[in-house]
Amino acid sequence: MSDNPQGPTGNQPPQFGGNSDQGAPQYQGGNQPYGQQGGAPQYQNGNQPYGQPQYQGNDYGQRNALDRPKAVKTASVLVFIVGGLTALAALFLLLGGLAASSSSEAEEALGGVMTPGALIGLGVLELVLGLVLIFAGVAVRKGKNWGRVAILVIAILLLVIFIISLIGGNFSGIVSLVLVVVATIQLWRGEGAAWFNALQGKQQAR
Repeated sequence: MSDNPQGPTGNQPPQFGGNSDQGAPQYQGGNQPYGQQGGAPQYQNGNQPYGQPQYQGNDYGQRNALDRPKAVKTASVLVFIVGGLTALAALFLLLGGLAASSSSEAEEALGGVMTPGALIGLGVLELVLGLVLIFAGVAVRKGKNWGRVAILVIAILLLVIFIISLIGGNFSGIVSLVLVVVATIQLWRGEGAAWFNALQGKQQAR
């Protein structure tokens, strides 16, 4: 009785011919299943998995107009309010001046304090001022520095007019003055000033 080291044919282990990797799933494009080659899945076109957003230099110092700080938003709203009220007052002045110029009774109602022509001229000036404030407020929200400069100039102009009005005991312009001054401070100091300076620096770097 001789020993058969290979055993019976039916007891032999299964044979695999050719490449031993047959039967294993293949991945095209060089991608490997999760857990192989570092265990990190590959993402095409630079896309990152959910929860890992990419920020391209969009920090506080490089914000665009959509990321305007709260101080700029508040200042623009205050400017819109003053501009709208000024334009509305200008319309009343224009209507009053036109009515006074066409009717002697309406002219007498002015009491000789102001002629119809002067009333119309004041209305035109106030209308221009109101429209400039509105456009400046829009420019400020878009990060345009000229809007901020225009608001500063108007604030100085209103301050001079208010000081002159105080001599005659007129305090009617104090509300508009306070609102514009507050808006100017918010645009030229703190985060408002930092935002505008960052936008200017970004434009110069291009």
